[in-house]
Amino acid sequence: MNAEPKEVAKEAEIPDRGLISRSESLRADVALVVVAVIAFARALSYGLVESWDDKRFLVEFEPVQSVSLENLVTIFSGTHFEAYHPLHLLSYWIDVPWFGTGAVHATSLVLWVGALLLLRRVFTAWGLSLLFAALAAAFVGVHPVQVEAVVWATGRKEILALLFVSLAALSHDRSEGLNDKDAWLSRLFFVLGALSKTTVLPLPLVLLLVDWKLKERTLKDAFARQLPMLGVALGLGVVVVRVWTENEMIRPPLEGTGPIQLVAATLTHYVGTAIAPIGTSPMYPIHRVAEDFSHADWLGPGLLAGALFLRNRILTFVALGFLALIAPVSNLQPVYYDVFDRYLSLPLIPLAFGLAYALSNWKPAGTIAGAGVVIVLAGLSFQYTGVWQSDLQLWTHATEQEPEAFYAWLKLGEAERELGHMDASLAAYETALHTEPQLQLASTAYFHALLRFDEERYGLPPRAEEHARAFQLGSRDVDGLRELGHTLLTQGYRRSVIAPLELSLQLASVDSDRLERAARVQLEQGHLWLTRFYLSKMRREPVDETLSGFIRWLQANPDTDLFDLDPEAIRNAGE
Repeated sequence: MNAEPKEVAKEAEIPDRGLISRSESLRADVALVVVAVIAFARALSYGLVESWDDKRFLVEFEPVQSVSLENLVTIFSGTHFEAYHPLHLLSYWIDVPWFGTGAVHATSLVLWVGALLLLRRVFTAWGLSLLFAALAAAFVGVHPVQVEAVVWATGRKEILALLFVSLAALSHDRSEGLNDKDAWLSRLFFVLGALSKTTVLPLPLVLLLVDWKLKERTLKDAFARQLPMLGVALGLGVVVVRVWTENEMIRPPLEGTGPIQLVAATLTHYVGTAIAPIGTSPMYPIHRVAEDFSHADWLGPGLLAGALFLRNRILTFVALGFLALIAPVSNLQPVYYDVFDRYLSLPLIPLAFGLAYALSNWKPAGTIAGAGVVIVLAGLSFQYTGVWQSDLQLWTHATEQEPEAFYAWLKLGEAERELGHMDASLAAYETALHTEPQLQLASTAYFHALLRFDEERYGLPPRAEEHARAFQLGSRDVDGLRELGHTLLTQGYRRSVIAPLELSLQLASVDSDRLERAARVQLEQGHLWLTRFYLSKMRREPVDETLSGFIRWLQANPDTDLFDLDPEAIRNAGE
């Protein structure tokens, strides 16, 4: 007798989707399409961001350039770009072979809109009314973190992930048992999603939560329905960790409590960015030591724990669903980069559901508030989309937003270098070197920029790649570094000569007498910049009067560029 009222109450919480007319559904879909297009359409004319994977994926990777069985086998036969995402690469067959890279942004936007229309239906299936399902889909679809998915050509993996996740969720909602057609379709779409993007792997846990918390099935029944997919997810997860390990994407754990603090900081970043997406950036600083953390890094875990403490079924679904979807990138297994905003693409789904659910219980103000949130998010995305117009704009924005982001400065240096802005490139690399002085990557990148600068300034043959590789491989070889410096000097390089010599002196110091002799030789040969370098390394004043005179001249002319100064101008500096 008590079961019937409970079942009636349960059914009353889920709107009768059959009452939604075709015209109402169409209007909701049109509104969703319009807001997505407004947010992202300005990027349709943009080129590729070649400094940030687009060149590797779409220009240099030949299998996406033409449709053939050989290319198909290549795409599926192994890992590419430190991951196994064959459907992501295969998706470029839609446009690149036929229209070139100029159509990539249009294709991505069309796919994104399609994914959002499916997501709206997912939210309806989970119990939201048509209006608030559309608002929830818009929250996800025009959130600024999705700019990377839609505007960045290589971000298409996020689009495919949302597309297949939505199809899997819809099929699961239609299934009535463990082995009917829709149940197996849900599993198929899950696998397709996992072959597009690794972050799809926790989806079975989310669907389990849907059954348990939203549909109020028993936990045992919910678990049984997801058992096959959980097994597949576990197996694929093992493969993913192996691929990451083989490609050196997993870094050693931090010392002490660092691993726990890193997870807390990661969760705080993602929760904070989801709630207040102001100042989004393609790159952030990396936590390397305990001093990089603060007490504020525990705000995210605290907020999620508070939601679970309230023991409300909707809040429990939101918190656990978010945690499940963010788990692969939460640094439980520390990865090379701490955070990327695009990793929020799927975890936004339970958060958007929770927000829309809360607003739906606050009518009519909830409708107005929801529309206001969508407008603000779309405006932020529209603004952020403009940043992706060029490599230079993107990395300038990144360094302005995150001045401690080492890799952002490296990318800015690369962008400036490719445009021929060598002074600006060197300045960016110098900042990167100052930000992370212990990383060899910074010194190698700076050295490479110096080589390119010298080659352009003095009309030298292009050997920068060769010399940079020798510098990197011989970074611990004192004699090799000195030989490299000598080779560069004889080939006509100037600024770049100093870098290997500087590193060699750091590895093995040289007494002041030897440095003074080297300074006198370089002064006689007219290499004033190298004379100054050797003198700067001495731990005493030079005995040689000519060198003393040269120092006095430098003190009187501190801003003189010695690299291009005619030695005749100071031939008698010591007299």
